[in-house]
Amino acid sequence: MPKAGSKEDVDAFCTEDNQCKTNNCNGEYLCQEKKENGEKSATKNHCKSGRVGCIGTCVMGGSICVAKPTGEEKVGALCTKDDQCATNYCDSKQHCHAKKPVDFLCKKDNQCTTNYCDSKEHCHEKKKNGENSATENHCKSGRVGCTSVCVTGGSICVPQAGSKEENGAFCTKDNQCATNYCTSKKQCHEKKENGEKSATKNHCKSGRVGCTGTCLMGGSICVPQAGSKEENGAICTENNQCATNYCSSKYQCQEKKKNGEKSATKNHCTSGSIAPGVDLTKKKKKGYHYALDESVCTRCTKEEIEACDNNSERNFQADAWDSKGKRQKCQKDPTVVKGCMVIELTMGFGCTCV
Repeated sequence: MPKAGSKEDVDAFCTEDNQCKTNNCNGEYLCQEKKENGEKSATKNHCKSGRVGCIGTCVMGGSICVAKPTGEEKVGALCTKDDQCATNYCDSKQHCHAKKPVDFLCKKDNQCTTNYCDSKEHCHEKKKNGENSATENHCKSGRVGCTSVCVTGGSICVPQAGSKEENGAFCTKDNQCATNYCTSKKQCHEKKENGEKSATKNHCKSGRVGCTGTCLMGGSICVPQAGSKEENGAICTENNQCATNYCSSKYQCQEKKKNGEKSATKNHCTSGSIAPGVDLTKKKKKGYHYALDESVCTRCTKEEIEACDNNSERNFQADAWDSKGKRQKCQKDPTVVKGCMVIELTMGFGCTCV
């Protein structure tokens, strides 16, 4: 009698499996090759696949050798489950089957080349973005989402995040679009230009929102970035957005003002300096001028303007006028620069540089 582990050849006498090279001692006490898929076997140890299963309902002695669930079995091979087949389709006759094309009859999704068996039991093309779908498996994108509130059966096929859909494509979120902008109409769109309304900076080409006047809910607009050096005529909300560093009260980039033009700030003057405004169109007696409510751009430096002011404070005399009606001290004092002019202020007279 053979010993355990003696590894007897096929057809040699045996009483136990461990006496055979093949580890299979049959009921006739002979060493045998292990069984192929489809052959009857009471134990998985006697199967090449190392697995037993059933064709239909298993009864005593009715098990057979079956394939492992590796998805390697070719079309026509014996099978008991889908996952044994390379096509993932084990048919009712327990053979691996080729997948079916569109419009062929089906029972399950995995029987179709499109992996979609519709409610009428026909293989069907997967659904496009925007079409209703209860499951992501029936969408070309492999994803479902909602437009507004999702109710039962209200989900739709939507693009994947990062899919970079083209302009005009259906979308539900910004990150589905190549432009990173999905509109309220669920379409991918170019980002907005400066001046267009936008509730968020993410929808602006500039990446920034601001206000013209007071911002109310939904009243923000796309505006340039600081330092973007916009050309004259471009929309702006701050000086630092313009190439000229001057954003006008009409929210447009503009050339800086020339000497003599009204300006509330020296930053809007080409000279970089302002002085109390003088109305040169109106003269009172003795030739002096009215002061304007607004300041004007001037050629004079800050120091020159201060020199005129200081002179008038130190040397004011109400009757100190020359024959041309100009205040003598404004013009003749050697400590005062040329260009000082007498103006009437609210509280008396003063000198300014023009």
